[in-house]
Amino acid sequence: RTDYETVKTVAAIDALADRADVIHYGNIPGGKILDNPVGIDENNLFSRALAHLEALERGEFPLLGKFTEPGISLSDHSFFEKDGLLHLFYNRGFVGYDWPERSVELIGHAVTENLTDWKILPPAVSVTAGQHDSFSVWSPCVLEKDGQYYMFYTGVNRNIAQATCLAVSDDLIRWNKVKENPVYRPGDWAPWGEDRWSDCRDCFILKEGSRYYQYFCTTAYTDGEHTRNAVGIASSADLIHWQDECRFLPKG
Repeated sequence: RTDYETVKTVAAIDALADRADVIHYGNIPGGKILDNPVGIDENNLFSRALAHLEALERGEFPLLGKFTEPGISLSDHSFFEKDGLLHLFYNRGFVGYDWPERSVELIGHAVTENLTDWKILPPAVSVTAGQHDSFSVWSPCVLEKDGQYYMFYTGVNRNIAQATCLAVSDDLIRWNKVKENPVYRPGDWAPWGEDRWSDCRDCFILKEGSRYYQYFCTTAYTDGEHTRNAVGIASSADLIHWQDECRFLPKG
């Protein structure tokens, strides 16, 4: 069968079973940052593959109503509507793997009219060797300004230092990274450095008046030494040059 739901499910079965097989023969899950990720073990992966297979044999589609490329996992995404189409941009991961093992090197792109029937398009953005986003690209956020489209995303280097990067497009299909990348990284109020894991990810952009505001996940100093998880806020008039505004610490 070649219908999308069958292809999608069979691809997931193949990916899960293949990964379980690889682990069975000694390739222990782990990565630069995380060791033994939760749920990525031989029994878990094979059980999921078997459950999908048994569902297919009953005439059921376990992934019905869920979008993904066959064999690909999806996370951190955003929608943009244009001319009756919904454009979906998303982290393009791999079924059966966590990101430290197989980094997210592409931001995927698909379109739909009804959230049921999808057309998968070429990826929108990829990692770039020698640039800040050389390891991973995460969490796209797309908006329009003066007829041009702006995709903000988290660029991640080999040390897992995260910063806000930007690509622009005239048609939502072909994207070009700006030469100013990364366009934002936190100021001295945050323990940020290119040589270590540093939090500045998952940004969201909104406009208020004549300025744009960027909200993002980060960490902040509380007393010059200790740090806590925080939400940072920066602002810009042109979407290229950003200045710190403030940060706030969640309760607890």
